[in-house]
Amino acid sequence: MTNSTTTLKTPGAIKLRTVQKEEWDELRSVFPIYIALAKQLEFEIPFGQDRRTLPVKSDPDLFASVTAWLNSCWSTSCAICCR
Repeated sequence: MTNSTTTLKTPGAIKLRTVQKEEWDELRSVFPIYIALAKQLEFEIPFGQDRRTLPVKSDPDLFASVTAWLNSCWSTSCAICCR
């Protein structure tokens, strides 16, 4: 008899990856709009020309930086519009 270990993927981990992929897909779809608005409003764009087309798959650092930038744009534009 051999002892072997089987690792199962838990439904929670699979669901989390699915949610992250769905979020990333949504971020990828709105990112060009935010870039265009940032140019019009003269906001700083912390992504070089070579990084303004987001890849199909995200890494955690890129996901975090895109999310943070979009949130800061939203906060800043709301402050400008709501004066």
